[in-house]
This record gives sequence, C-alpha cells and structure tokens, in this order.
Amino acid sequence: MAKGGIPVVTRILSEPYDSNVERNMRNAYKGVNGTTDLKRVILEELERCGFLLAEGGKLRPILPNKETLRHLHKPAVELELAARRGWLRKNLPRYLPYFADGDEVLPERVDPVLVEVRTESQHDLFRVARLLWSVPFSKGYGRRLRFLLLDRSNGKLMGILALQSPPLSFPARDRLFSYPAGRKVDLVNQTMDIQTLGAVPPYDRLLGGKLVAMAAVSHEVRQAYQHRYRGRKTEMEGRVLPAHLVALTRGSPAGLPGKGKAILGPSW
Repeated sequence: MAKGGIPVVTRILSEPYDSNVERNMRNAYKGVNGTTDLKRVILEELERCGFLLAEGGKLRPILPNKETLRHLHKPAVELELAARRGWLRKNLPRYLPYFADGDEVLPERVDPVLVEVRTESQHDLFRVARLLWSVPFSKGYGRRLRFLLLDRSNGKLMGILALQSPPLSFPARDRLFSYPAGRKVDLVNQTMDIQTLGAVPPYDRLLGGKLVAMAAVSHEVRQAYQHRYRGRKTEMEGRVLPAHLVALTRGSPAGLPGKGKAILGPSW
C-alpha cells in the first residue's frame, strides 16, 4: 500500500523554517559596495552552496546529481514556504482533502482525468501541490497553461502539469527540427516548455509521474492550447501565430546538464 498522502503533505508544508537562512543571506549583502563587492559576495554564496568555479569561469556543482541539486535549492524552498506560511495556515485545511491517503487509492480503479486550471480554487490547489516540490516555485513566463490530474474514482489529486513559453535555443529540440531560413522563431513558438510535471503522494509511489507525462501529450492539452491562443497576438511584435501545438520540451527536472528532452505526442 502506498504511503499516506495527507501526513506527507502536512509534514512537508509544516516543516519548521530555519530563520538563519534568511538572516545569513541578508548579512552577506550588508556593506556591499559596487560591482566588485557584489560579484565576490555572489561567488562566495555559490561556493557555500556547493558550486565550484571551473576553468573558463563556468560554475558547476561539486556532485552533479539530483540529491546535491535538491540540497542547493533547499534554502530558496525554505524561504518560499516561510513567505507563504500564513496563506498555507489559512487555506491548507480546505485543500488537504484533495490529497489521498494510501488506503483511499485502489490501483485497479484509478480513473485519471486532466483538468485545465481556470478557477481560483483550482489555482489554489495547484499552488498547494507545487509547494511540495524540492525546487522553488516560479510562475513561468510567456504563454502558460496549468493542469490538474484528478482520480475520478475518489476525487483526489494525482499530479500537476504546467507549461510555459519555450527557450529560443534548446539543442535537444533543435536537433529534431529543420527550420526554414528565417522561420525558427515562428516554429519554436508553436512548442511549449514543461515547467512543472509530477505526481503527489501517494500517487508518486504508483508511477503517477509517468502518467502525468503521458497526459502532457494528450489531445486535451492540444485542445486547451488552441482554445486559449487561437487568434491571440504576441505581446512583443503583435503577430498572430498558429495555435497548433506541435511539441513539448522538457529540461532536466533537477537542472542536470545535458538532460533536456523534446517530447512529441503520438498524433503530432
């Protein structure tokens, strides 16, 4: 039986905040005078977090694995949770029932449905779930779509999915496509980048993350994209781009170099 989701969620979102994290960051920037001092403080902080300044001025983690990178993100995650503590104290009781306990999940009865986030309550549920991640939360940029994956058999949340505008340069994607001269920007803007993808407890123990990845390339996502962006003008140039989503990109979940992927749906 999978671990209980409610105790896990409550523990993660109620962990005591280490006030020394914020205090140390503030103290580090006291007395900073000019660009040289700021550069020194930033490099010292990065080294304290576990980065090395490699040849050519490039930064790299001492041990480029997921656990090391989660540790690097921990101070930022703690600051974020501390900033939202009041909101969580007020709203968590309302959304906690959406997280299943292990005995509420019967694998043979799981019935997933993908729901686009539109209402305020859906945004709040997404927000609670996203705070469980081991990397800091970001609202994303450019075009954005968010989804909840729910289990119709019990009404519980299985996972979340968030898409955003893609980077212009992404080798894993660019190797798959041959862009006509002068049209790369137009074609790249018919893709989206997966900003957040994963399952919540206890579905994360039941390959729920794989299910969310499969849902990401579903027809429902393409339809949501077409509905949201058909006829919409770009903010920078005021152009109307085709509202046809042709591919998704996925960077490394933990920021590991060289782990990016381009994901194509079965009907694309």
